[in-house]
Amino acid sequence: PAEGQKQVFGFLPMFLSAIFVILTARSHQASPLGWMDSRMVERYDVYAITVDNERRQVSPEFFAPYGFIFNQTKWHFLLPDDEKTLTRTYGAIHDPRIAKRVREAETPEEVQLIIDEEGVVERDERQHKALQVFLKRWFRNHHEKRGTLAMVLRHIAPPPHAYAVVPPDAEEYKDDGGKVKRVEIVFQRVFFDGVEYHRMAETPVLEFSVK
Repeated sequence: PAEGQKQVFGFLPMFLSAIFVILTARSHQASPLGWMDSRMVERYDVYAITVDNERRQVSPEFFAPYGFIFNQTKWHFLLPDDEKTLTRTYGAIHDPRIAKRVREAETPEEVQLIIDEEGVVERDERQHKALQVFLKRWFRNHHEKRGTLAMVLRHIAPPPHAYAVVPPDAEEYKDDGGKVKRVEIVFQRVFFDGVEYHRMAETPVLEFSVK
């Protein structure tokens, strides 16, 4: 109805909305909704070491309905106190100045210099312990329920809007991959110079027994 439209789209609602936008912009820190994709990725891969001493990479979808968390692997809190990082999820950088520097870098050495100058340390013992506890419980439950619980949760999980997969040439851990005795998480830093990829880091940052 015309009267309803006037109440919603009239001068007074518009005026009050403008006031609220101005006030809240000054009183609250808005989350950054934009980012710049860089040519460097800093991420983490999960490996399962079975009782037969087979080391297999675990797909993020194995952890559904928490698969998206394992797709993003925003786990810089696992790194030691002397290791700086520069990017967020999938190499995203929020600072335009830093993103420009990385985009203009031509060698891994130049990128490492930017990391040393602009990077931050994000070590967090509380989150470090929480992730370890979660993974222990997950694999214990997986073995006790013979993968049934994981399969059910996977079916009810919402489809993620981003994917990270196990490389075709890597051994992947499946539901029937055998009992896991240890879990290992490896930090990966890869830089693309426009022609080829450079693996700048491949460092184990967490390893623990599932028992």
